[in-house]
Amino acid sequence: MSSLIPHSTKKHLDNYINLIGDEKTFTYAVLELRFAIEAIVYKQIESYGNKVPQQIIETWQPNKSFKMLCYFDEKANKSLDISLAEGDGSENPKTLSYKSIGSQRVFNIKKLNKMYNTLGNFLHLPSLKSVNTPNYDKNVKVIEKIYTNLNDIVSNGNIHIRGSFVEAKCPYCEKMTILPNSILNEESPQHYKCTNQNCCKLLLGSFNCGNIKLKKVGVQVQCPKCKHSTFIDDSSINSVLTAVELDIQCDGQGCDQRITFRPCNIA
Repeated sequence: MSSLIPHSTKKHLDNYINLIGDEKTFTYAVLELRFAIEAIVYKQIESYGNKVPQQIIETWQPNKSFKMLCYFDEKANKSLDISLAEGDGSENPKTLSYKSIGSQRVFNIKKLNKMYNTLGNFLHLPSLKSVNTPNYDKNVKVIEKIYTNLNDIVSNGNIHIRGSFVEAKCPYCEKMTILPNSILNEESPQHYKCTNQNCCKLLLGSFNCGNIKLKKVGVQVQCPKCKHSTFIDDSSINSVLTAVELDIQCDGQGCDQRITFRPCNIA
């Protein structure tokens, strides 16, 4: 993924400082902090280059896109300090002299949601059921804490540590889909979604003997005419649950039978 629009986190934090001293510009100061949150998240996503699922790129709300990123990479929401030391491998690592090479400062998912929603509340008029008059001084203290958190991420974080994704071929679209590396540690099969934009089918994935295996999720329905079993995927089953029944064409060779599929057919 190439970035067409550079995201300057520092610019939005500087704008906040210039706006926060006046009650008349309070709303605009809050908006700059929301922009800063978006810029921080988008810059972290951009650090993965092309190796990032399309769903993350297309999710415009930063708290949601960041949560999705953390699903694929468990290191994405961990603030870490990285240091290196020279040695031949025979020394005790604790006795070596380490040199810092950088720090990753990122959001905690729960705190990100709280900050983003808190700022959003200040960008709306008080609701009809609100009985309290907005308190400017109190509100400034609330968003000052948010500014401090954002400034720490921007000022003290200078690298992004990226975990590795794994890939496997989707049995539906037959293209490589990106999976969270947690699949390598799962003891039982788990559900995943194909990350290809035109597919997004539900899959059952497992890792065994060094191989990732992805299976279709759905049911087999036997044709009453040719006895061939036609596969109905999960998304079609969900449409059945809302549409009462589904009329499908048997995909048996040379068979022209239509099959009416109802929820009661699900075994």
